[in-house]
Amino acid sequence: MEGLGLYGYGALSEEDCAIIGSLPRLTQLTVPGTLPISNLPLLLSAPALATLSVGERLKPEDGEVLNRFPRLSGLTMSGDGTDSLLGHLRDLDQLESLNMSGTTVSAAALATLNERLKNTLAELSFGKPDDESSEVAAFAFERFSKLKKINLRGEISAAAFSGIAKLDGLDFAVFNNAGLTSSHIKAIGTLRELSELTIGGGTLSVDNLAALSRLKSLTRLLIKDNGIKLAPEAISEFAKLDTLTTLELPESQTTEVQLAALKKALPKCAISRVRAYQ
Repeated sequence: MEGLGLYGYGALSEEDCAIIGSLPRLTQLTVPGTLPISNLPLLLSAPALATLSVGERLKPEDGEVLNRFPRLSGLTMSGDGTDSLLGHLRDLDQLESLNMSGTTVSAAALATLNERLKNTLAELSFGKPDDESSEVAAFAFERFSKLKKINLRGEISAAAFSGIAKLDGLDFAVFNNAGLTSSHIKAIGTLRELSELTIGGGTLSVDNLAALSRLKSLTRLLIKDNGIKLAPEAISEFAKLDTLTTLELPESQTTEVQLAALKKALPKCAISRVRAYQ
């Protein structure tokens, strides 16, 4: 068994943790946020365990336990204690993925992580829709220049966002609920390796789409109906993004007639109108 997800169970007893920790080939473990853990060290003792998802169950002091298992390459966690918990993970120097989606994180907390992560961390996500994320985003762009995938929420100033140009190997980016302006889109237009982009806030104009048309590696563009504004005259401009194989447009701002015209212009692209989600 290489992957294990514990869904629909009661609390994990010490015996449960010992059994899981004895699985010799277990590499991925997902523990839902509602599942109490009685003995985290036993759970982490599986010799091949590399990727751990623990939801909101961890307390800041549990970081010291995680810190004793530096072989972890992937960590997913959330909850109000995450920012404090990061300060206890200084020995985790092999992380390639750090997922804190839906969680407020500070630049000061990211600064406490092992400096070697600037060469290993490839995936990073954090933030809530109402966060002011400028400082932490600017720090992340500067420190973790090897990032391939990012998923950021919250408001990020144009000045802070300009630092994204340092991520010249970025392949995948999600900016849900972030209010993107022309300056933000211009910065995104410098990411030559970007193949998938999701945006959900701000405004898209004809000029913005011209900036995106410079992304010759872009194959998937997902525009979520989360408050973004499409200039009416910009909708036909999507036809110029001829590298796309997938295009999702906000249902509230597009029509079936417009969709049909885009499908005719981009016959190799799967195009759909997507409803806003709550």
